[in-house]
Amino acid sequence: MKELNKKAIGVACVALVIVMIIFVFTLKKSSASKETEALRNQNVKGISFENVEITKEDEDNIFSVDLYNENNKKVEIKKLVFIFKNDKKDIKVELNDVESLESLEGRKITIKVKEDITNCNDIEYKVINK
Repeated sequence: MKELNKKAIGVACVALVIVMIIFVFTLKKSSASKETEALRNQNVKGISFENVEITKEDEDNIFSVDLYNENNKKVEIKKLVFIFKNDKKDIKVELNDVESLESLEGRKITIKVKEDITNCNDIEYKVINK
């Protein structure tokens, strides 16, 4: 009888550990999906925004993104608008006088942002052509 109780306790402990592992994995996955949503690749007017990185450097937030012209022709860009969204407010950053992109050309853009964008849960991109 005591041996049966020991086995039952052992099985219950293993089941409890498995449940805890699943719980922790689920928590990590939900946190990552929020981050992934903001950093996902997007395409606006044939311009692909990829490999987004948001880092903190002293008082500045550093935002970098790779742009790729997926159009079959050169694109003249007058302005890029980045809207960093979180639950409290939207932070809008405009980048003027952007160099044009030849067909299938790519370029990395890095900008400093004074406001905190590290907790954004989505980024909206706007491309204003010349």
